[in-house]
Amino acid sequence: FMWACYTHAMRQSGLGALEAASFVGFWSFVVMAIIALFTGTTIGDAPMGDIMMLLTAQGLLAGCVAVITYGLAVRHIGSTGASAFGAMTPALTALGGVILLSEPGNLALVLAVVLVILGVMTASGVFRRVRI
Repeated sequence: FMWACYTHAMRQSGLGALEAASFVGFWSFVVMAIIALFTGTTIGDAPMGDIMMLLTAQGLLAGCVAVITYGLAVRHIGSTGASAFGAMTPALTALGGVILLSEPGNLALVLAVVLVILGVMTASGVFRRVRI
């Protein structure tokens, strides 16, 4: 629900991808700082390797790269097409688990991934553009 609200607000705001990412990043920091003031934090006790992994994965990749590329997608293919691609996240995560973590895969997983990809293609209008 919140991602749909963000997509709609971003589309209506006229902000570019970088401005939208900056807006999200700033307010995320403010909210987390307020929460940390009331609940405390143990980040100083965490190993530096864990902190760097968190900064890379959440701060750089999820916080910056994902928000900027999503903003670009909304601008270039529209909010419907961009949000449809978000539906591929669970399917690609499942495939990543099989490929990268050697988790067991099965026919149900393959069928689910194929159905999600076909759904995204349908929602993004790929089949409307390819007419024989």
